[in-house]
Amino acid sequence: MIPVGCTSLLQPLDTAVNKPFKGWLREATEDYLDSMSKGEVLKWTVSDCRIITTHVVAAATRKLSKNAELVRKAFLKYEINIYIDSSQDHLVKIKDILNELINFTRWEL
Repeated sequence: MIPVGCTSLLQPLDTAVNKPFKGWLREATEDYLDSMSKGEVLKWTVSDCRIITTHVVAAATRKLSKNAELVRKAFLKYEINIYIDSSQDHLVKIKDILNELINFTRWEL
């Protein structure tokens, strides 16, 4: 369980990348359903659900690929991809903790 208001701290990609992706999924689902003839599918089979899911995820993924900079910036902002050789430790920022108080020495033990 993530405490209220802590998602951006504990699961930063949920807010930086997954939230917009979920919005694109929702948008793609609505577009797909709008494109169907009224009454075309009243009850979906498992196969229908797979087809719809494939179309919707593909559409959302295309939007994500057009926004690759969003992912790159998120990884930099949340220091997910800093070098392990400690040359970029100064980039780490933890809310309400001074950088000089963050100590990454001996993490590999």
